[in-house]
Amino acid sequence: MIHFKAVFYRCFCITLFSSLMGGMWAQDTLFLDLQTAIRMAQEQSPNAKILRYEYLASKWDLAAFQASLKPQISLNADLPGFSRSINNISQDDGSSLFRTQSLAFSSGSIFVRQELPITGGSIFMSSGVSSLWNFEPLENQLWQTSLLVVGLNQPLFQLNETQWNLREERMEFRRAQINYIASLEEVAQELTRIFFDALVAQKTKEGAQVNLINNDTVFTLSKGRFEVGKIAENELLQSELRYISAQADLEQAELDYQQAIRELRILLNLPVGQPVALGIPQGLPGTQINADFAIAQANQFSLFSQNIGLRRFRGERQLREVQQSNRLRADLQATFGLNQSADDFFDSYQDPVDRQTFSVGINIPLFNWGRGRANREAALARQESLRISLDQEQRDFENDIFFQVRSVQQLEKRLQIAARGDTVAQRRYEISKQRYLIGKISIQDLFIAQQEKDGAQQNYIFSLRSFWNAWAELRRLTLYDFEKQVSLTDEIIE
Repeated sequence: MIHFKAVFYRCFCITLFSSLMGGMWAQDTLFLDLQTAIRMAQEQSPNAKILRYEYLASKWDLAAFQASLKPQISLNADLPGFSRSINNISQDDGSSLFRTQSLAFSSGSIFVRQELPITGGSIFMSSGVSSLWNFEPLENQLWQTSLLVVGLNQPLFQLNETQWNLREERMEFRRAQINYIASLEEVAQELTRIFFDALVAQKTKEGAQVNLINNDTVFTLSKGRFEVGKIAENELLQSELRYISAQADLEQAELDYQQAIRELRILLNLPVGQPVALGIPQGLPGTQINADFAIAQANQFSLFSQNIGLRRFRGERQLREVQQSNRLRADLQATFGLNQSADDFFDSYQDPVDRQTFSVGINIPLFNWGRGRANREAALARQESLRISLDQEQRDFENDIFFQVRSVQQLEKRLQIAARGDTVAQRRYEISKQRYLIGKISIQDLFIAQQEKDGAQQNYIFSLRSFWNAWAELRRLTLYDFEKQVSLTDEIIE
């Protein structure tokens, strides 16, 4: 009986010491559940910060392109300039002489240009002044002014490059928005994997600690029973080996835990050495997912659908460009302005005279040995190939969504079974331990119950990990929150 008191006293001391140490450790410990860890990873992890800056770069790219469609004002100046050389100078009688000529010149102008997205052309206005000083062979000064010049450049019968570029830039920005959300879901996926790796390591460590205490109790009890002749030496040695094995298991579990928790700290950008305790996710999303509904949401919101749409658009543009290149092309250019010249600066602004230019340049393919038709047929073939390829990718994507939904549903059922098995195995071990302490079962039966308990808990954690990994993958593919019944793209930042 004295041995039972020693055993229970030792267990009490170990339990008390563990509780005190746990309380001291918990003072600075960061407790994390899965959802909290995901939010932290999406807000403060290095990967999340990189993604945000990439998104902001895309946002400013669009802003720069849109700004290019607004009036562009520029100042051009050449102040001053000088030239001295022998030039061919025309004389009053029509002859020419090579004479040394020294010139000083300067000019300046303001230029305003406006793109016309509707037509694909552009209009411009300018105003400028230039001066010329001649030092030799004759000394004189001349001013020339362009009070106002208005012009138009308009391609005719051609692809509206400005309109197509604007549409593509908008699609690119929308894709960048969707890609930002999808990339954050990839961060959530990575966090889920690392979180459960650390949780498995934590639970393995906790289990190893409990097993060490239990095996220490069994070994102490076995020594007492052996001394009074109740068990054989073989059973004593067996309990000692299990105790030694439990010590080694705890050492390995501690190392695995430190490695896993370090990786989690790095992802969450936590201070080095920050104590972290992880909680097992309680409950499931609690929603019945319809595969057809998931496919519809993915086709509407996912990054895949944005990529498909952009590739279709670019394919259509390439086809239109090839078709247009084999047709009539024309460019309309027209200018109207007022200018004047004089020996005095102020006189150059008096009584300006008008200046006009107008031209229409055309290009008509007449005969190119079938090159135009060959290019057109090649473009049509590529367009059809692209259509078939995109349709196949669309079917494959929808098939992936379908089986991902089925995987989530199947893993949810497996998780429920694993949870029940963990509860039963834990209860069985507690009963077996009590029965062993009073000598009702053999040590082999106790060790079998312990192994089943450890295996059931591990199976439950692994089932949890598989389910939440599958759930994170479904969210990434569809960009839809099935628990809240909202699209994740509604949270796009501006």
